[in-house]
Amino acid sequence: MGWDCETRLGVTEESVHALLGKWPEVDDNDDESDACLAINNALNDLLHGLGISDEEAVAMTEADRSEMRRVYRKWAFNRGWTSTGVR
Repeated sequence: MGWDCETRLGVTEESVHALLGKWPEVDDNDDESDACLAINNALNDLLHGLGISDEEAVAMTEADRSEMRRVYRKWAFNRGWTSTGVR
């Protein structure tokens, strides 16, 4: 990670490390939780982040952006959200 972790994900680097240490047993049920915020913002950043090419996104996730959009929409829908802001 780096200096822009909190700017890009909305949570501290320490929180990200803690969440990754629990993965995949992360409780993201609370929309205001660090887990929900980090997942939402990570997916959003992978889809729209400045300086992340299609090739870099695939290298990081092993999924192309259409698959990332599908996963993001499914995750949001299962939360009861009507939109992710991602087209």
